[in-house]
Amino acid sequence: MLKPPYTRYDRIYTYHVDGSTLPAPYDPDLIGTWEEDDKTILIFHRPKDELVRELCRKHSCRLFYQADLDYADWEMGREVVPFTVGPLTIAPVWDPGEADIRIDPSVVFGNGFTRPPVSACKALSTIGPDSRKISPGSTWDAAPVCFPLPLSGLGAHL
Repeated sequence: MLKPPYTRYDRIYTYHVDGSTLPAPYDPDLIGTWEEDDKTILIFHRPKDELVRELCRKHSCRLFYQADLDYADWEMGREVVPFTVGPLTIAPVWDPGEADIRIDPSVVFGNGFTRPPVSACKALSTIGPDSRKISPGSTWDAAPVCFPLPLSGLGAHL
């Protein structure tokens, strides 16, 4: 997720390492990690070759691929822009326009056009302002979504 001093994603630097037990390093340029199929992908705002080499030495793993990508390429060339689902307008955190929901697409959530976020937004659009059907702190913690407008019964952030 975006943390100061970053306000949007430009270039991303990925390091693909064998092994899923590699701990995420504390580094202000770390965007996040992704573990899949006994592999770990470390994703940064800036190059971190030496840091990753040191992590691999310390944890007996092997760097097998790295890439320097434009963020648009990470999103498969699709720009992350505002969109609507039912009555809701969803926009990335860096968009200055009006939005009901702000997302930080990071490198995992994506542009919002996949089934999970669209389904979640459709479900949200059917919930009245006094509904208590969604409990903050549930599985919503997995998605970087925030509501800038107060929604009674839902809380300010999910």
